[in-house]
Amino acid sequence: METSAAVLIGGMCLAATTSTVYLVTTGGDRTIARSDANNHLALTLQRLHDEIGMATSITELTSRSITLSCPDITGDAMADTVRYSWSGTSGYPLVRSLNGASLNVLESCNNFALSALLENAVEEITTPTTDVMVMAYHDGYPLVYTARSVNVSTTTWYAQTFTPNYADAVSYTVSSVFLYVRRSTIGTPSGEFKVSLQRVASSTVNPDGTVLQEIAVQATDLPTAWSWVEFKFGNVTLNNGESVAAVCRGTAAYTGEVVYNDTITLEWNDGNQRMRLTANSGAAWYPATLQQTKDLRFYASGFFTLSGMTSTGKYESGTIGSVHVHLERPYHGETLVTDTAVNLLSRPLLSGMSVDDIPLR
Repeated sequence: METSAAVLIGGMCLAATTSTVYLVTTGGDRTIARSDANNHLALTLQRLHDEIGMATSITELTSRSITLSCPDITGDAMADTVRYSWSGTSGYPLVRSLNGASLNVLESCNNFALSALLENAVEEITTPTTDVMVMAYHDGYPLVYTARSVNVSTTTWYAQTFTPNYADAVSYTVSSVFLYVRRSTIGTPSGEFKVSLQRVASSTVNPDGTVLQEIAVQATDLPTAWSWVEFKFGNVTLNNGESVAAVCRGTAAYTGEVVYNDTITLEWNDGNQRMRLTANSGAAWYPATLQQTKDLRFYASGFFTLSGMTSTGKYESGTIGSVHVHLERPYHGETLVTDTAVNLLSRPLLSGMSVDDIPLR
């Protein structure tokens, strides 16, 4: 009986010892694994810290992504583009892109949050404008009229005046003029067919002779059949309600032809729109009477600049002083959390970044 009791006690001690060794061993493995996970998280955060800290420019900064330019990382003596991003879904990876090549730096991420400290930030303010619209046109009268086709040459020019006007506008910009034209049919087309924008001379209904902008088309590039042709302008801005003239002229005897509609002797009030004709290269314009009986077939498009100011939703200037980075990753039912604040040495500019997207501290 004594021997049996000794064997039993010895077995119990051995079992206890085995259990203790197992617990110590497995507990040690878990401690090492947890330490490795923490080290991986710390290394990821350190890389984030270093690359953000030396950024020379930042082109994107939201709560879940940042794109920046860094001094040479790859060893090719050229700046590199780095982007960190997270989808926002717990368990999805944190992705680092280097010059467009992506790699998961954390296979599982519970949270990645960025916020910035801004210095001397100024929002971009602009003057509101309308959409591009038809500002003036003529394509026929609501009564009997005659359509006449005429040749444009070095001396014979045709012009159409019109007066864009829009409520609460301070100015307008002409973006294009459409004319119903074709190449000359009464002679061999040559030279250039030109369309210019000119102011209307004070106290007259005639172009003032100063070209604001002119578009030239080779006569042989005009369509052989009557067609609408667009002449694109830019940066021609006048005061709201100020009259402007689209002037057609040629650099040869036969360049192109335009169409005007004529009510003969009946004037038609269509908003200060008049066709003007010169046979001596702009020295004198006609008709002198019954001026509102004729109009070129035309459409003028552009936009109006309105009074008042509005924000564009972007920053005009300012710098990023620092970025706070919050990072979480899961580990066996718990969450490992780390934070850091990065001071940006080069103070990259904010210009063009969205006011609403940048998270602020």
